Amino acid sequence: MIGWREIATRTKRILRPGFHLLAALGCLFSSHVLAAKGGTGLTPEDVRWLSRITYGLDGATVERYRTLGRKRFLEEQLHPAGLAPSEDVQGAIAALGISQRPLAQILADLETENRRIQTLPDEEARQQARQAHNQTANQNAN
Repeated sequence: MIGWREIATRTKRILRPGFHLLAALGCLFSSHVLAAKGGTGLTPEDVRWLSRITYGLDGATVERYRTLGRKRFLEEQLHPAGLAPSEDVQGAIAALGISQRPLAQILADLETENRRIQTLPDEEARQQARQAHNQTANQNAN
């Protein structure tokens, strides 16, 4: 016969992992419910929107959103201040061949070269042309 202590011990072992998950979900849910109910002064739509474009709601994010409004907050998220590359990095980027031609032109040239390679008479010639093409592309990237 199993005593009440044994039953309690077995029950704890079974429920403990689920309890931790349940507690974590409860905390997450309650924070969103409080935010949606006005604990932060945000509408449910604001809460959903902020949750989608940020890494989660916190006091600083909510305060910044209230201060700037949705449009300016989004602009700040997309174009943060102070993240421009240094002059050394800008010079290195400018020196890359890929940054000196429009992307559409680069893609058109790649497509033309791939078509030319496909028209070569045998597989060995196509393989050599692909290797030469890849080597040129790698040099242009460096």
